[in-house]
Amino acid sequence: MTSYRVLKSVAHNWAHSFLSDGNFADDTIVTQLLFETARKVHQPSITIDPLAATIIPEELATPNIKRVLSNLPYNLEAALKSQGCTIDMVTSVELKIKFNFEQPSPKYNEINPSVWYSSKFRMPEAPTYIASVRLVDSRGREYNTELKEFWRY
Repeated sequence: MTSYRVLKSVAHNWAHSFLSDGNFADDTIVTQLLFETARKVHQPSITIDPLAATIIPEELATPNIKRVLSNLPYNLEAALKSQGCTIDMVTSVELKIKFNFEQPSPKYNEINPSVWYSSKFRMPEAPTYIASVRLVDSRGREYNTELKEFWRY
């Protein structure tokens, strides 16, 4: 029997994986791509819906980010299945990220010297942000969790 008890954990693990330093998009990691795009358009607050594969504000929906978003429904469903859940147990998911553009963002390997990437990838920055994920199940129950920046782990 499937259990709703693990949904908070699934939401946290999915969001952590999405924002991790191992989730690549083009020549860098997804978090770097989001950070650069948000900074470019002066929009520090982002909301991502992995079920609908959308991002708000819409001006952040560049072709690169749209490619990243297109994988989200599959990735979320895989995360649910790995914990014995099904997609029909979930009615909504929202990942909110608020970048701090005022805080300097050193290169990731300046904070963690043991980090290195292949020469085909740009070294990401270590931006400061607040991230939270909210999942609502098919019974209307909400699960909320916060995440640390990827480079703090």
